[in-house]
Amino acid sequence: MQWTESAIRRFSSIAVKLFILLSTIYWLIPALRKPLVREDNLLEMITALLFLATAVLSVTYLLKRANGPRHWSDWCVPVLATLGFLEEVSFGRLFFDQLPIVQGVKIDALHDYLRVVVNLVNSGEYNGLIQTGAVGALVLVAGIVWLARQEIILLSRRLSIRFCTICLVLVAAASVLDLELVQHHYLHFLEEFTETLAAYALWLAYRSLAHTNEALSPNDIAPLKIGLTDRGNKTKRATLDAQAH
Repeated sequence: MQWTESAIRRFSSIAVKLFILLSTIYWLIPALRKPLVREDNLLEMITALLFLATAVLSVTYLLKRANGPRHWSDWCVPVLATLGFLEEVSFGRLFFDQLPIVQGVKIDALHDYLRVVVNLVNSGEYNGLIQTGAVGALVLVAGIVWLARQEIILLSRRLSIRFCTICLVLVAAASVLDLELVQHHYLHFLEEFTETLAAYALWLAYRSLAHTNEALSPNDIAPLKIGLTDRGNKTKRATLDAQAH
């Protein structure tokens, strides 16, 4: 695979072909459904191994690279891969003899807190608090995006960051499917398949980072610093003008 923007189109093509193939197998060969959807199934094992391999190899690459990590975003791949692996192995079982229970939900991974929120909404007891928190979170995110918009535009040019974004979107979709708002055995398969695609996207993020040796160079970062400096100078000039008048 050539590590250009066409890699995303190829990823999409592979994802569609795998989806058609596995869905066909799922519906035409009922005997293979359990291996695809049961706990610790084949897809789950592949997903966990992909996350683990991505975490180990990306950390090794970043530490051994001659110039070292040049920007904090270089660490997005190993951090997300580590979190993904811990989620897949249900890290709560590794650290707790008895899993904590919140709102009737056993917490053995981070995505379980989403089910806690759903249970709280369904109970109707904390709707005001939840709505206020949701609005506050949206305002906070919008503010951060606005303040960091130049750096976000800069980061969006990197193929590894694009694959990380694809991974996060797929993980979010799998988390919603995991809520089982609609009951159907095929949706369980779809959840596992989506998580596997997320792990594959992150693997490609590592590969694009390593094979293109992509990193933010000083020339890439310079426009961002210049923009911030210009805004700071304008603010200072406006303050001085106001004081003069």
